[in-house]
Amino acid sequence: MTRLIVFSAALICAGAAYGQVLSHIDFEGQTVGSAITSVSENGNTWTGFAATTGEMPIGSADVPGPGIRTGSAPATLLSGDFSPGFGYLETAAGAFDLSTSDWTIECFVKFNDVGGFQTMLGRDKDPLQTGTAFADMYFEKHNDGYFMCQLTTAVIDNGDGTFTYVDATARSALLPQAGQWYHVAAVYDGTARTLTLYVNGQQEAQVTDADNIVPVTDPVGQLYSVGRGQYNSNPVDSLNGQIDDLRITAAALTPAQMLVASPCTVDLNGDGSADMFDMLDFLAGYDAGGCN
Repeated sequence: MTRLIVFSAALICAGAAYGQVLSHIDFEGQTVGSAITSVSENGNTWTGFAATTGEMPIGSADVPGPGIRTGSAPATLLSGDFSPGFGYLETAAGAFDLSTSDWTIECFVKFNDVGGFQTMLGRDKDPLQTGTAFADMYFEKHNDGYFMCQLTTAVIDNGDGTFTYVDATARSALLPQAGQWYHVAAVYDGTARTLTLYVNGQQEAQVTDADNIVPVTDPVGQLYSVGRGQYNSNPVDSLNGQIDDLRITAAALTPAQMLVASPCTVDLNGDGSADMFDMLDFLAGYDAGGCN
């Protein structure tokens, strides 16, 4: 029996620019083993901060391989290492506002250890907001092992000294393993009112009837952070691993528009050509929970 397999052009052309890129941290220009004191990109400046041990995040030569990165994504030589005690990055929440548009947050992440909460990207709450201990956003690996994107969509004052906290939270079924690169993406579509979570280009969860993240109310006091989260106004959930190509786009991207590899763009099985057999290996890699 002969099978005809057809691949769409959209599937083969992942990684091109779609929508306005609000931020893209690729760590190029850093130095392997040296402290990352700041990263400047797209008009944003991310400042490095030391952890309690006094160490800053550092440049790393450990980067995602061709089996997971789209061929049209910029070449990468460095990632950011946020291993225990290696600090985090911060920029003012007023640098860009996710609450006014569709958006996609994506990055490659590799964990040294999968224990505990570990945040790739977070947004702090207004320091004057007493209605909840939760931050405005967590894009992270949860303590129970799954990837998660949680948004604060409303904090309602009940008028009696209590508050009602409203959130939208998408959780993956996949549980990441230590020592393996993953591409993780969260997509908010304001028209459809959905929050969708993808791992390695595969949809893992979708929340319907979801409102967008609350607007920034204190551009100075609220911060976006890479490598840490926030709870009860304190820094928490430090990342133990590496991050590369953390990109935030003001558009609800499809997997074919992300930085994750599409089938048949790379020679996954090493036979000298990118063809339908690589599609099978590609899908098998997803079934196994990741790509290398």
